[in-house]
Amino acid sequence: MPEHLVSMKITKKEKKFLESPISADTPKFPWGLEINLQNEELAKLGITVLPELGTKGSLIANVTVTRASESEDQRNGKTKKSRSLTLQITDLKVDAKSETAANIIFKES
Repeated sequence: MPEHLVSMKITKKEKKFLESPISADTPKFPWGLEINLQNEELAKLGITVLPELGTKGSLIANVTVTRASESEDQRNGKTKKSRSLTLQITDLKVDAKSETAANIIFKES
């Protein structure tokens, strides 16, 4: 793992808090740490072939592909192809030399 990235994996203490008698599977990472890239975002990033599930990647964070989908939809005699890619953020770094992470994330414009 690249230096200075912080694991976002749920700790044992957090997991115990999240577990319930109804839920069989406790998530490994907190809700909201996924990025879902649709057709437009995939095109902007130059992703023309979807990676296999489980493929590791890197942004300014480490990610795991948790969903890759291609489909066709036909409406009004027109066929529309759609692609989707979901990435699970697993490790994250905010480089804050003199500012706090909150100031960087929530900067006033």
